[in-house]
Amino acid sequence: MKKRLTILVLAFSGFAGFAQQDPQFTQFMYAKLFTNPGYAGTSGAICATLIGRTQWTGFPGAPNTYLLCVDGSITKNIGIGLSVDADKLGFDQTIGAKAAFSYMVPVMNGLGKLSFGLELGLQSKTLSANWIAPDGTSTGSTTQPITDPSIPSNFSSTNYDLGFGIYFTHANGTYFGLSSTHLPDSGENLDSKSYTFDVARHYYVTAGTSFPLGGASSSFELRPNLLVKSDAKVTTFDVNVNILWNKMFWLGVSYRMQDAIAPMLGFQKEVGAKHDLTWKIGYSYDITTSAINQHSSGSHEIMLGICKKVSHVKPPERWEDVRFF
Repeated sequence: MKKRLTILVLAFSGFAGFAQQDPQFTQFMYAKLFTNPGYAGTSGAICATLIGRTQWTGFPGAPNTYLLCVDGSITKNIGIGLSVDADKLGFDQTIGAKAAFSYMVPVMNGLGKLSFGLELGLQSKTLSANWIAPDGTSTGSTTQPITDPSIPSNFSSTNYDLGFGIYFTHANGTYFGLSSTHLPDSGENLDSKSYTFDVARHYYVTAGTSFPLGGASSSFELRPNLLVKSDAKVTTFDVNVNILWNKMFWLGVSYRMQDAIAPMLGFQKEVGAKHDLTWKIGYSYDITTSAINQHSSGSHEIMLGICKKVSHVKPPERWEDVRFF
């Protein structure tokens, strides 16, 4: 019995080790703040984005992930942001919150922005499990408590988090970013049974652009996007191409290396007297290409966003002359 329980714990530990990677989102192009604090404030608007993701539908204990990102600029050169995420995978639940600060420098005669960002936050990890042994006894049972030291008890831990990013954006829609999250690269023993929660340092490269199809007067806009992510042990990437029609509807597809192909669609609308308020909604469906597709019917993701354009007008300068009253 003890041997079987030990194997079970080791199997779970390996599964949890994979789960320690940052949550993934198919519509990553609408949540750049989550991977790069340098993005904060660069859009010239106050924006809020909410994403909900149900991964591997039909698979017991599959990940369910939620993300909220809010950012904006408080001056022409300073941006701030906040991202909150919650990720649940089986017995394992992670909740994180990060505050971002960025400093933006105009480049290319004001057509571009180069931004340097720093984020500071907290990440909480919780394991709440009811382990069932082969003889039918359970850790959740009060009448038959299990004392096998190979079985971890329920526990939680909270660690501070730190990240850094560089982000460039151009007026024509081109962007490029380099960032790293979980810079402390720390670990902590969560209980006396040798279960360790390691937060691996992550590295991200983002890039994308936008250009009209068929000339400047075309109603169609092609928007390719790329996200490369690594924890220095495993590296993977997402490639996306979508087409925006009439600045309202978009249709596209993403490919995640050795994992999924994801068609997507969305709608956005500019409202207000000055068309300074934009709201959008997007949906994507991951068609799993890995071996897990035998047990899952794919992944669903919904994105909601709203942006309000802001302008930082320089206050008028005043002079006084003592000869006039």
